[in-house]
Amino acid sequence: MIRVIAGKHKGRKLAFLSDELTRPTQDRVKEAIFSALSSELIDAHVLDLFAGSGSVGIEALSRGAKKATFVDIRLDAINCIRHNLNLINEEAEVIKSDYQAFLNKVNLRKFDIIFVDPPYDFKYIDQLIKYLCDNIKDKAIIVFETSNVHDFEELNFSKIKRYKFRQKYVYIMRR
Repeated sequence: MIRVIAGKHKGRKLAFLSDELTRPTQDRVKEAIFSALSSELIDAHVLDLFAGSGSVGIEALSRGAKKATFVDIRLDAINCIRHNLNLINEEAEVIKSDYQAFLNKVNLRKFDIIFVDPPYDFKYIDQLIKYLCDNIKDKAIIVFETSNVHDFEELNFSKIKRYKFRQKYVYIMRR
């Protein structure tokens, strides 16, 4: 079971995909992420890339984000996100797309916060984070979940925080 942990939709249960490709963000990881972002969320436009069930973007909406865009390549994920948005009576942009195709056609400068939680076997993490860093607006934030340690010091971030949760690392990087 996954749920919204705070904000106007606190306690609402959400549907999730139960397969080996999707791993919903655990409550304590979400709590840490959103505690670090607290004031940044108000009126923010967020992007949930590799969205899965959409629980992270939905948590952002619950806590005050003005707008959310959800992107996933899988139809079952898109259907799950739409179902969850209906459960909480929220509207958002939900896009079925490969991440590269989406990034090639969108202006990333419109997003204030970008959540990135790719599959465990995703091989292009460094290239993706560099691309995002090079194309986001000043003061934008990237929240990146991964199972491996990465070094993003050479990129043009003004601030990087790293959190460790068992076998998961979370990076919160500000441009």
